[in-house]
Amino acid sequence: MDSYAIVIVPLSEADGGGYVGYVPDLPGCMGDGETREEALQDTTAAMQAWLETNASLDRPTPEPGSATAKIKARDRAMLSAMRAALDYIESQDGEIRHLERKLETLLALMQEDGTSRTLLAGNLEARLIGSVKRH
Repeated sequence: MDSYAIVIVPLSEADGGGYVGYVPDLPGCMGDGETREEALQDTTAAMQAWLETNASLDRPTPEPGSATAKIKARDRAMLSAMRAALDYIESQDGEIRHLERKLETLLALMQEDGTSRTLLAGNLEARLIGSVKRH
């Protein structure tokens, strides 16, 4: 039982003051008290009751530190998803830059040969829309 971390935090006056303690590895296991020491004693008693009840129900008991392991796994998955999203954004930015260069080239060519801006604009709009839909 000594291997489980107990977290003691102060409560705001709006929440009644005092302190609350909880055991991150044991879901719902909490205690409270007017002082840190009282909160620790109450949380320790709650932890003992939690473990006894869990055993009487033949449920597996979480290992000490298991909450930290779950948080780390969640964080790794979140970072992986964020990297994938950033890679996708970078690829789309590359496509946009490519289309912008094409547009600049077409506008420069239009100015060189005197092509009607209205005719070119309509053709260009159709090409850009088609290109964007493909991506």
